[in-house]
Amino acid sequence: MKGSGWRSRTKLGRRGAPTIVVVSKWDIVETRPPRFRITVNDRRLITRDYVYYVENRLREELGLEGCPVIIDFLAR
Repeated sequence: MKGSGWRSRTKLGRRGAPTIVVVSKWDIVETRPPRFRITVNDRRLITRDYVYYVENRLREELGLEGCPVIIDFLAR
């Protein structure tokens, strides 16, 4: 997704918006459903709405429409 140009569109709270540091495929072998590891600056900033947003963007960018996706958010 590098260079795709999509930015976080979440409401800024007192602590600000989360920053995605790294997005990587979690498993080396092909798995169903695909699993991604996303490293963020502060895991407490991840809301349910933000998870849905990132999940939908991954589906859109990678052509995974209709496919379940597992996302693990990890603190840096």
